[in-house]
Amino acid sequence: MLAGLQNESSDIDSVIYDPMWFRARDAITTAKQQEGPIEEIDEEMWQRIYRKRIPEISFDEFMLHESRKGNRGMVEGTYFDLLFVREWDQIKEPLLRGTDTVKMKIEAEVKNADFAFDNPSYYKVEHDEIDHVLSYTHTYAGQALPGEIIEARGVVEEVGDIKRLVVGTSREPKGEWIRSLTWLEKCGYM
Repeated sequence: MLAGLQNESSDIDSVIYDPMWFRARDAITTAKQQEGPIEEIDEEMWQRIYRKRIPEISFDEFMLHESRKGNRGMVEGTYFDLLFVREWDQIKEPLLRGTDTVKMKIEAEVKNADFAFDNPSYYKVEHDEIDHVLSYTHTYAGQALPGEIIEARGVVEEVGDIKRLVVGTSREPKGEWIRSLTWLEKCGYM
């Protein structure tokens, strides 16, 4: 906690290193099902989170995706978020900035989502042009699992011979998103 900077509307961001992040998420899921200080987020808080994020997907779609992530909750009425951070040995090199080219919308299968909760979120995909999708907005962290088909819209960035799709190119990215079409269909939304 930054001394003196909190107020009544402050939330709690807990930084957890992989692989402990997944254990913490599971512990929180268990705690929400028991009597105690950790509880599910109420409707009013979800609306507040949605308005703050200003995503390009509907509130219903946002809630369907959030419902399975498990990285948020309330503790004694205060909203909290678990933030995933890689271990030092998982960081191979700094992420190089590429050259922005065009906006693009793709459908692709997620092949690897090991760092889907990292910042930026990283989704290795099977696609003719795009090698992976990065998301710099927390809204789309943990949005899809391996084997799922996603629809993503963002800016194509070229780094050498690799093209990646970047979502979250500004604080409030307009016309950029990641949706798990597989999950939405499974939930009966599509």
